[in-house]
Amino acid sequence: KQINLFNSTDSYNKNLYYFSRPVFDNSYENAIVQWDNAHSGLGGGGGIILYHFQGDTWKEVGIIMNWKY
Repeated sequence: KQINLFNSTDSYNKNLYYFSRPVFDNSYENAIVQWDNAHSGLGGGGGIILYHFQGDTWKEVGIIMNWKY
């Protein structure tokens, strides 16, 4: 619900324009999320970030890939 609400918010109200649902590994301890901040093809970028569930919190492990356009 939170992802759908975020993705449907008008772009002038946010710096990130899109992020994906997380994709989990079989253990559900690791996940990747894609984000994008392009606006109508006028420039921007995005990336894919790896997260690890540690204790009771998701911690960012690092960037798998990023791009600019």
